[in-house]
Amino acid sequence: MNSVEVRLLRYKFRFRNLTWREELHLTIPPGKNPTRIVLAHALEDVSGLPVKSVEEAAKVFAAMPIPVVSRVYRIYKGLLPASRRFETAGLYRAPDPSVYVKRVAEDDDVVDQASDRVMQRMEQNFSKQELAEAADIDRQILKASKLRGAVKINPEKTK
Repeated sequence: MNSVEVRLLRYKFRFRNLTWREELHLTIPPGKNPTRIVLAHALEDVSGLPVKSVEEAAKVFAAMPIPVVSRVYRIYKGLLPASRRFETAGLYRAPDPSVYVKRVAEDDDVVDQASDRVMQRMEQNFSKQELAEAADIDRQILKASKLRGAVKINPEKTK
C-alpha cells in the first residue's frame, strides 16, 4: 500500500492507508478525539523513526493542539488515493407491474388448460369409478395426516 507523507515544521509524518474495515473496527473511547485515534493507528514513522505501537503514536498526537491535528488529518485524507468504485453491468430490469400481472394471468390460463386436458385424458383412460376411488384414497390420506400441509382452495379461482 502507498503511504502518505505529511510535513509539519521540520518533521515528516508518514501514514499508511487504513482500509475501511480497519477504520470501522477502531474503538473510540468516549471523550477522546476520533481524529487523533485514526491518525495514531495510521502513523508508521516520524522523520524516519519507526513508531512501534499505537500507544506511542497516541502520545505523539496528544502533544499536538487540536487545530494542528485536524489539519494533519485533512492533509492525510486528502492525499490518500481515490477509493475504488465498483459498477455492475447487465442489471435485471423488472417489467412494469401491469405487464407482470398480465403475464401471470396468461400463465395461469395455460396451467389451467393443461390440467383440464390431463383430467379429460384421465377420464378417458380410467372409469369414473376408478377416479372416485382415487379421490377417496386422497381424502383418507388427508384425514390420516390431520390436514397437515393441506391448503384451502380459493373458490374464485375454481370458477
